[in-house]
Amino acid sequence: MVTDAEWARIRRDLRFGRVFEGTVVKIPRPGAIGVFVDIGLSVGGFVDVLLLPDEGEDWPAEGAVADFEIWWADSRQQIRLKPSDSRFPIPPGRWTVRAVHTSANEETSVGLVQLLPWSQS
Repeated sequence: MVTDAEWARIRRDLRFGRVFEGTVVKIPRPGAIGVFVDIGLSVGGFVDVLLLPDEGEDWPAEGAVADFEIWWADSRQQIRLKPSDSRFPIPPGRWTVRAVHTSANEETSVGLVQLLPWSQS
């Protein structure tokens, strides 16, 4: 856990889509929740189950090093990530993404990411 001031400083430097090399440090329930990733910052990263392959055995293993992209970061002092490594693809046709990010000033920024079921229409 970091101070609110430290978290504000970290968040200021994060950009949607920025890629970090990270190490998977914990998989609480393979195939069910997601994975925790160390990306070298004082705040941990997390990849949600929705952004991982369908089968838990296809997920990165604890200790695996891979590239992860910033998905979002909010007030919860956790950086949400998605794998950008081709070894861990999201099955095609599952989701479509709508995302926006804006900064009001150096200290205030807002990001919105919607993960929507894929529609053929």
